[in-house]
Amino acid sequence: MNYYKITIAKLIDNFYKERTHSHLNQYFFLISHLHFVITLEIAQANYQNKKISIEDLYSKIPKIFGSRSTIKKTLREGVNSKFFVKNTSLKDKRVKIYDLNENSRINLELWLHNRKILYSS
Repeated sequence: MNYYKITIAKLIDNFYKERTHSHLNQYFFLISHLHFVITLEIAQANYQNKKISIEDLYSKIPKIFGSRSTIKKTLREGVNSKFFVKNTSLKDKRVKIYDLNENSRINLELWLHNRKILYSS
């Protein structure tokens, strides 16, 4: 029972800290479920040395999280805030490829590491 009490207390502390600062670039991915899933899809592609386009995201993300226009708007918001980087595909100049900014990657890895510590204690 003590494990649950400690874990819940840590979760509450983390939740308030991260959500209070989610407007900052560091926690961009915590703004909404859509921000989170877009970030994870882009990160997964990056870590697998794959390229991911907006069309890939449209096909991967269930419509319950956002429409095509909402996904596009969220990507634009991420690029404008420099959380994501948008590049042109070398194979097809019409296709835009999305990556995590280096600081975004570091922040996501830190967030994941903190979750690992949280759930292993």
